[in-house]
Amino acid sequence: CSGLTGCDRSEGAGVGHLAEGDAAVVGGDPLVPVGPQASLLQQGFHQEELELVRKDGSRFWGRLALQFIDRQDLRKGNVVTFEDISIQRAAFAEMSRARDLAEAAAQTKANFLANMSHEIRTPLNAIIGMTHLALRTEPTPRQRDHLLKIQRSSQHLLGLINDILDFSRIE
Repeated sequence: CSGLTGCDRSEGAGVGHLAEGDAAVVGGDPLVPVGPQASLLQQGFHQEELELVRKDGSRFWGRLALQFIDRQDLRKGNVVTFEDISIQRAAFAEMSRARDLAEAAAQTKANFLANMSHEIRTPLNAIIGMTHLALRTEPTPRQRDHLLKIQRSSQHLLGLINDILDFSRIE
């Protein structure tokens, strides 16, 4: 027990009977869970994660597990285990940060694509519309050929942009 907290049995201050003098919960509450006592008595088992304090004042996360040896005869005692779960907690926190960053990046990408969609489609639609109007003015055969190429290319480009935006929404 002293490996987790640096305390020995004599420094346990009221928790030695449960944890061989292991640690105290942040805020000075004893390690015996007050709220879970009812479930401990009903189920014979209780487990929780607590932020604990070492003798040197440093904090760490620990998992406390209490189990009666015999629920029918509580005089037989109980088994209490402590496990330092600081590494697991840190890994979980890091995964949560990574997930948050990934979600933020995805949102930034979506916002960028939505903005670019508008910025590209608006002038492209103007080109398509103006080309359509120019084709209605009886252009020369050479002008008509140029306008049709502009119109087809613009419509093709608009189709590509729409496909890219549709694909990015699927992701």
